[in-house]
Amino acid sequence: MAIKLFEIGQEKEISEMINRSISKLNSYHYSSEILCAVKKLYTPEKFIQYKNNRDIYVYIKSEKIIGTVSLEHDKVYSLFVDPGFVKKGVGKNLMFRLESDAITNNIDRICLNSTLTAIEFYKKLGYEKIHEIPNKVYGINIFMQKQLDNEV
Repeated sequence: MAIKLFEIGQEKEISEMINRSISKLNSYHYSSEILCAVKKLYTPEKFIQYKNNRDIYVYIKSEKIIGTVSLEHDKVYSLFVDPGFVKKGVGKNLMFRLESDAITNNIDRICLNSTLTAIEFYKKLGYEKIHEIPNKVYGINIFMQKQLDNEV
């Protein structure tokens, strides 16, 4: 198992893993129309574009990507875990790595937009809900933030 930075050539695999995650884990809270709109944000082509501005981390186990998260300055994007690996520490370890790298880069606070599906996960990691952001296309998102401890 390893957490590494995304490399060109992994975009198809990461996109497919995210689509599985969205379909399986978010269908309880969001309509099929919203899920379809969200999936369009995570095409292989989009990941190549995102790489220009974000540090994209991938969690690799047995040569397969089973999780991902991104950081652009002080904003977390796109935490997804393969449905077969949920509640096994993948998301937590990705967030710990991202937070550690943020501290190394002198970032003392990070923020994110959580889905309804993930809000309790982020609360357990110390993120505080600031407010809800309704969006007709992508559904309700919850803006959260965390003060980082320089001793992570």
